[in-house]
Order: sequence, then structure tokens, then C-alpha cells
Amino acid sequence: MIEVDGRTGLERERECWIEEGRVAFERAHEAGVHHSDAAWVIGDWANRYNRGYGDLRLAVESLGASYGHVKVRAHVARRFDPSRRRPGLSFGHHQAAASLDDEVADRLLAEAELKNWSRDEMRDAVREVGPEAAQRRRADKLQAEVDRLKAEAALSVEDAEMIIADVERTGEALMKDAVRAMTLYAEHLESQRFTKARGTLHGNADRGLSRRLERAWRRFAGEDLKEIADRVGRVIANADGNVEPEPDGAPNAGADGDAGKAGVSKSYAPRNSRKKDAP
Repeated sequence: MIEVDGRTGLERERECWIEEGRVAFERAHEAGVHHSDAAWVIGDWANRYNRGYGDLRLAVESLGASYGHVKVRAHVARRFDPSRRRPGLSFGHHQAAASLDDEVADRLLAEAELKNWSRDEMRDAVREVGPEAAQRRRADKLQAEVDRLKAEAALSVEDAEMIIADVERTGEALMKDAVRAMTLYAEHLESQRFTKARGTLHGNADRGLSRRLERAWRRFAGEDLKEIADRVGRVIANADGNVEPEPDGAPNAGADGDAGKAGVSKSYAPRNSRKKDAP
């Protein structure tokens, strides 16, 4: 009877990887735990499948190895792919340069191989360039952030013209909508149906209606529009020191401002001070 393999492809891949690790550790012990070739083999094995340090820790512990040593070898192996590794130098030389930028690390490794530096000499050289390299990395990050901010802040003339035109179109459309709303509102209040309906109110109901009409008028032609006009005026004043904001109430003047207010208020201005006509 043929047994069906119920493992998923990922599980089979992981088990093969662990078996490769077992072979790699056996070879490493044969060559010597601190032998450079063994260190590279372990590091490359750890990076071949590793889905994270948690996964690597479980695999390493299942093989009875030291997770700390494997983690270091994996880090150095990631920093130096096989094309950058110097065969004339030990794994320890590469480990000393692992914290440096690629360009600086390659330069020091080439010099170490040429001058036959020991690992201690390599570490001394890394300590000398370490602060300089760190400062250069910080400067590069800062410059990258400055470039990004400049790119975000940069606007071409065409972009600026499009934005200004869009603001103008939006303002015109909103003003037309406001005028249409005010006109429709006034027509309703001036209609005979509204006049007859209001004539049926007495006392508090009549005074409450007057207050509601007064609040509505403020929304149309008073506080809200005045606040917006003041904001626009401040923008104009800030853009050109020679231009002063419009006087208070000026944006509401004209056919749709004073005239409209005068024509509408005669029908629905607050009536708190008026006595109700006898029925």
C-alpha cells in the first residue's frame, strides 16, 4: 500500500532545510567550530530558508547548536555575499567589518588582504573609521530627507496656475449656490402660503419663529459669510502688503448683499417688537 505524504510543500521544504543544517553542522565540527569555511557554511545555511529569528531558533535548537553563534554567522553571511568575500581573510575579518557601509568595508577588506592584517589589526582599523562612517550615514539620511521635503514642496508654474484656477472656480460655484439658496429662501418667505401660515401663530410660537428666521438670516448674510470674507481678506493682505482686506460687510454688499437683505428683511425680519394683528 502506498502511503500518501500529507505534508505541505512548505513543511517538506523546511524539513529538507533542517536536514541540510544537520549535515552542515557535522562538517563544521569536523573542520573546527571556529574555522572560516565552517562559519560561512553555517551562515549561508541559516539564510537559505530562514523565515525569521523565531523559526531559526527552533531549527538550531533542534540540531543541538548554539543559536547565538548561528545568528552572528547568518548576519555576516547576509552582509557579504560570496562575490564580496575575500578568500585570503578569515570569517573574523569580515565579521569586524560587517557594521560598515559596503564601500568602506570592501576598501578595508582589500587593504587587510593586501597588507596581511591580523583580526586585531582589522578591528583597530574598523574602530578608526567607525565614527566617520556613522557620521556619513547620518548625513546621507539627513540629505535624503531634505531632498524629499524639497520635492514635496516644489511646485511648477503650471501647477500653481492650476491650483489658483481651481480655487477661483470653487469660490464662484459656492457663491452662486449661496445666491440661489438666498433667493429661494426669500421667495418662500414672501409667498402667500407662508404669510397665512404665520398668521395662525400666537404668542411664544410667533416669537420662536422670529428667532428661527433671525438665526437663518445670520447664516445666509451675517456671521458665517463674514468670517469667510475675513479669512480671504487676511490671505490677500499677507500676499501683498499694499492690499488691505475688504471692510467689514463689504463682501455682502451689492445686489445680492444690501439690496437682497433689504428686500427680504421687510417680509421676515424679527418681529419681537411688533404686535400681532388682530385676527
